[in-house]
Amino acid sequence: MRAPWISCITVVALLLFALPALGQAADQGFNPQPLLEQGVELLKKGEADQAEPLLRQAALAAPEDALVYFYLGSAQMAQSEYSDAASS
Repeated sequence: MRAPWISCITVVALLLFALPALGQAADQGFNPQPLLEQGVELLKKGEADQAEPLLRQAALAAPEDALVYFYLGSAQMAQSEYSDAASS
């Protein structure tokens, strides 16, 4: 009867200790600039379908960067994804 509770407590404790470490990894070091630059270059070449995933990743990494959203919206407009572009 004790084993299920011990297992449950162990799992919860591990999760509680792991969450701050995951947050620190996100804060410490992913630079979205190369993704943005690659996305912009692809967009300039007319390859909006290839640029969009890169720009989406850049937007996730830098949600405060308006320039990323400008180019993401531009890529979506180029693909006639008007409702997605309006929300970007």
